[in-house]
Amino acid sequence: MNNVKRKHLNLQWLLTCSISALISIGAQAGIVVPKPTPHGSATASPEMGHFLTRVGNYTLAGTPLETIGISGEATPAEPSQQQGVVYLFNGSNATPERVYQFPGLAHTMEYSGFKVAMSNQWAAFASKVYYSSSSPNPVMSYIYIAAKTNGVWASCPTLNSIPNNCNSSYRDNYSSISKPLTRIPFGERTEWDQFDESRLTVEISDKYLVLADSKKSIVKFYRYDTTSTNWIPEYELDDADYKNVGKSVAIYGDKIAVAQTWADNPTVSNGSVRIFQRNTNGTWTMQSQVDGNFGTGNFGNNIKMDANTLVVASGATGLPGGSTGTRQLIFFALDSMGIATGQYYVATTPNLNKISLSGNTLAVSNYVVNPAVEIYSRNTAGTTYEWKRTAGLNGYFYNNLSSYLNIGSGAGGLTGQDDIGLVGDDLSLGWRVFNPYPDYRFIGAVVHEKVSLLDTCRDPKNLVTNCSFDNVTNTSFNNSASGANWTLLNNQGGSGSASYTNRQLRISINNPGSDMWHVQARTPVNLSQAVQYKLTFRAKADANRGFVVNIGHNGNQDNNWQSHARVYPYATTEWTDYSYEVQVPMDANAFLDFNVGNAGTSAVTIDSVSLKAL
Repeated sequence: MNNVKRKHLNLQWLLTCSISALISIGAQAGIVVPKPTPHGSATASPEMGHFLTRVGNYTLAGTPLETIGISGEATPAEPSQQQGVVYLFNGSNATPERVYQFPGLAHTMEYSGFKVAMSNQWAAFASKVYYSSSSPNPVMSYIYIAAKTNGVWASCPTLNSIPNNCNSSYRDNYSSISKPLTRIPFGERTEWDQFDESRLTVEISDKYLVLADSKKSIVKFYRYDTTSTNWIPEYELDDADYKNVGKSVAIYGDKIAVAQTWADNPTVSNGSVRIFQRNTNGTWTMQSQVDGNFGTGNFGNNIKMDANTLVVASGATGLPGGSTGTRQLIFFALDSMGIATGQYYVATTPNLNKISLSGNTLAVSNYVVNPAVEIYSRNTAGTTYEWKRTAGLNGYFYNNLSSYLNIGSGAGGLTGQDDIGLVGDDLSLGWRVFNPYPDYRFIGAVVHEKVSLLDTCRDPKNLVTNCSFDNVTNTSFNNSASGANWTLLNNQGGSGSASYTNRQLRISINNPGSDMWHVQARTPVNLSQAVQYKLTFRAKADANRGFVVNIGHNGNQDNNWQSHARVYPYATTEWTDYSYEVQVPMDANAFLDFNVGNAGTSAVTIDSVSLKAL
């Protein structure tokens, strides 16, 4: 055996998905939807996808840096006017179902779409009035809300030869006129903080709207009144500025969660999250509070809430290289009244950015390429309250989709630096630095994925072409079979069979033979460099047993079956992650083989196989 370094990570459990109906090219995964044309400026970067949310089959994508000029108006010295555009996509359709925009110099630097929120009934986005020397002090941000009526989303007409022109298509809240959009002012800003986007938070459900200005620690709850068709303020929090109340909010049913991070005064508190419930008499009452007992502070910088779960992000924020401290995800169990039951689970994730919760699944976007996305699932079969990382997306998978990806960003692939939206098995990812053009602009895109198809082994650098036993290769989605590039061999009287159910390779053994290679699953690999390689995979067995993984020459042509490296995993009935570093020679005609002969008849299941040069 040549310079083998061995490391096992035993997992207590790993939730496996068996949604076979979704494992097909028709599942609409791996689809990149670029920002629609036209692009308002030939040089500026609109960056669609930085702000994004998903509800049902719809994705709402903010593009706050887009320019929408009006023909005949003077061109300013700065060609990028940044009026902003909001796109509403249905599924993975590249043509948006609705576009909301405010063209012209009068809306310069309003950044429409710098915050977006959505429910089944409403699509909401924020814009902000540009502060100039002639502006009143302070100026306001505005929240625009579009309704879905009888299954049809409100739309803006063509005006000044510009389709979807919303310049005259909004009414102020409480106004009696009828318009496609309703506008609500919120969030006073001065000259010095007009570019601070993080201070404003917007969340909406079919019944409620929550607006928060964390710099002023002001939070307002609104309820939609179907009789007057207005948004009625029902509750307000107005606390000391330094508490950062409203840094993140979440709505589920008649419950609203509000975080206060105390980011400006961490010596007093590490932060907390309060959960409010609306009573039958129309009043709001705080039901429970969870506190951040972590020295890293910033508890509540991002929160999500579903029927029985509150997820709180804690710790450092921003790019990992520019901040200190660790980052945690804290999962709290809630009862039907929104009261924390005392059950919680903590996971540490060093590159955490944004989160999205759907039932017992949480999607996390990271500030790195691998993994750009992580999936956490709740172990509902266990006796303890436990969440574990169950899948991930390697952002390098998307390198082949454009020759001009991430120019100037240094990322080299899809990263999780933008918003993420999860609904069931469907995942929408913002990709603001996507660029299909040979220039230095960031056009932006929305990536559609399936949780059931995610595997971090999907990497162009992986020599194992079909690493996850499905119709996804390491560089594209195609129509190959689940067992493509893999062969199950029975030799010298040994006999077994291969099954690819649940996107895994299960090797059943009828007769183990008298040597390890008498039952063998193998795949071709091209060892293009004589260097160290990293071999990783997951495995389990029906009963505890060993097996042999070998990297060797393909002797079909020259009868030379030389072994370059060999490792000896021991599998249990629980999933185990295996990682080895091996030194092998250059060999363009090699095999990676899993040998399960001569060790009993217990079946072995493997998944997520990767072999990459270091």
